[in-house]
Amino acid sequence: MGYFNEVNAIIHGFSGSTKEIIYLKNYLNHQGLNAHTITLAGHGGTRKDLYRTSHIDWLNSAEIEIARLRKQYRRINLVGFSMGGLISANLSTIYDVDKLVLVNTPVYVWNMRVIFKQILNDLRNGERENIEYFKKGMSIVSPKSSIEFFKILNKSKKIFNQVPSQSFIMQCLEDETVHYRSAEYIKNELGERAQVRYYNGGCHQVFLRNTSIRDAFCHEIYNFLK
Repeated sequence: MGYFNEVNAIIHGFSGSTKEIIYLKNYLNHQGLNAHTITLAGHGGTRKDLYRTSHIDWLNSAEIEIARLRKQYRRINLVGFSMGGLISANLSTIYDVDKLVLVNTPVYVWNMRVIFKQILNDLRNGERENIEYFKKGMSIVSPKSSIEFFKILNKSKKIFNQVPSQSFIMQCLEDETVHYRSAEYIKNELGERAQVRYYNGGCHQVFLRNTSIRDAFCHEIYNFLK
């Protein structure tokens, strides 16, 4: 079977879907890179769908897709958003991954300073955008699913120092869901194999929500992958 040259596989985050990363996929495609999104088991549907799956299912579903892509392409790069970064890091220790991008990838969760700031801004301005965003996030996640998330998080902390790929860690300083100290932790574990970049402003859903730095994120990823 003939091989194509290269593919950039993008993995979404916990309780999310490919909607979180479609902007990045389209950006990379428009720039001439071959980008492909992966949907994790139990994601993209209902709370019950997510409840019925475990972190093992999430890992396995991504691994099946990466194994399929490895049969078609000579090189594969992984881009992981949020928990997708944890999944990508794990897969990079199993498969020959050329480059790895970790975007707002958690080690330390919740930045309460940012959360309180966003909620206060809503209350002061008579708005509910951030409040509804937090409510929606909590509505789809059961306690069981949250426990499964922390299982993959703890598993990943043990394998970061085994990641062999050239890596680029990206972190928004105003990320409400992932504390920016996570990037420093991951960088220390990956060592010289990784570079880290912090960005002022933004939010956790940097590709989904229309922030001023969304295109800057996409451009930096493109430059790293090309």
